[in-house]
Amino acid sequence: MAARRDTTVTLRDEQRDDSSSSLRARITTEGELELVGQDLGPMTSMVSDDGEYEYYWNVPVENLPALREVLGAPADVDLLDFLVEHFSGPASQTLESLVSGSGLGTLTVI
Repeated sequence: MAARRDTTVTLRDEQRDDSSSSLRARITTEGELELVGQDLGPMTSMVSDDGEYEYYWNVPVENLPALREVLGAPADVDLLDFLVEHFSGPASQTLESLVSGSGLGTLTVI
């Protein structure tokens, strides 16, 4: 199966009261996995003074086989399809924890 290029999927898009939280995933043209998150509203008060917290995780292409292993994603399955199926909605927080705990990606706060 050919890998998708520059396709973005939504893993989380939640609205609660006056706060929102989103997480999107994409495979870049270089083959890296990017997880892009944005949280808005009072729920960001622990990490942001302005009510906005934007960040992204970047997992280099050479780390994707190890990440697939951590996530339980078979090598022959489209990674974005797997993420949508197994790590959407509340499970997206588990994905972020797994990526963080694996040490396979780099977190950048915007």
